[in-house]
Amino acid sequence: MECSHPSFKENKCRRCNLHIADCGNPATIPFRYIDDNLSITVDEVKRVRDVNMKLLTENKKLHLVLDLDHTLIHSMKIKKLKSTDKETIKNIKYDDVFEIKLSNSEYVLKLRPGAREFLDMVSSMFELSIFTIGKREYAHQVVEQLGGLSRFSCVIAREDCLKTRQKTLDLVLSHKQTVLIVDDTEQVWEKSCKENLITIKRYDFFPIKEEGIVVEMDKELDRVFEMLREVHSLFYDGNNEDYGMKKDAREVLKRVLIGRGLSCLSQEQHQEEDQKKLGDCIEKGVEVCRVKRLKIKFNGSDSFACYLILAALLSSTD
Repeated sequence: MECSHPSFKENKCRRCNLHIADCGNPATIPFRYIDDNLSITVDEVKRVRDVNMKLLTENKKLHLVLDLDHTLIHSMKIKKLKSTDKETIKNIKYDDVFEIKLSNSEYVLKLRPGAREFLDMVSSMFELSIFTIGKREYAHQVVEQLGGLSRFSCVIAREDCLKTRQKTLDLVLSHKQTVLIVDDTEQVWEKSCKENLITIKRYDFFPIKEEGIVVEMDKELDRVFEMLREVHSLFYDGNNEDYGMKKDAREVLKRVLIGRGLSCLSQEQHQEEDQKKLGDCIEKGVEVCRVKRLKIKFNGSDSFACYLILAALLSSTD
């Protein structure tokens, strides 16, 4: 039987051992997160995605690609931590703050509030992958604090990118119509992936705010989970088991975003809108000091103003 030359390692076909030049130099994509020297032909990638599509739909799942930094965690090099931050971490004894040691540096890592619970909940509806611009050694250490490598179908890092510091779904072995992305930074994704993206607000913990934070009010993962659950529910709505190529998670996400009034605004525009609302609130009698601590004075009761002031507190970067 003639070899179809589906993949190559060190430029030799993994089946027949012929050099890629002797196989007609087929178009390939490097999958370095599987093996540093592995490349797979475009036709084989499609075949694998077709198989994956069948497995996903049989299990009524979609594929979720998650960012790490400022999405699920925030980290900082230990040598850059202020002495007061080190003391706060020591005194409060957070159960979601960890130190990780790499070959040439050490980091302190803080999980976003609800990160563990979020991963537990979405794993019943999604196959999970990580895509980070961080280096592979760093990514693998962080993932160990999120349940380990076995929890994710793949962990794609900086060394695996096809273009410098740009993310693409070309490296994910699922068809794009079954994939959703959660990331705090839209700009790192190539244009063709924007329809798959749910933008989450950036999470920052370091430097620790004055007097430390015992209970954080960040609820972004709860918000994103509700969106993911809605997309999944609409995608698999009804009793028809033959989903195949008929449904597209990108179109479903678009419907969900429209329903939530988010389709026309980027994350930055939403933040600008929040700032405008905050400014209007201040004009009505709310005084805010962001340097030392938050001070609030109300003229009458205004629950919406309370919400805006709380938002200001959570987004403050003292």
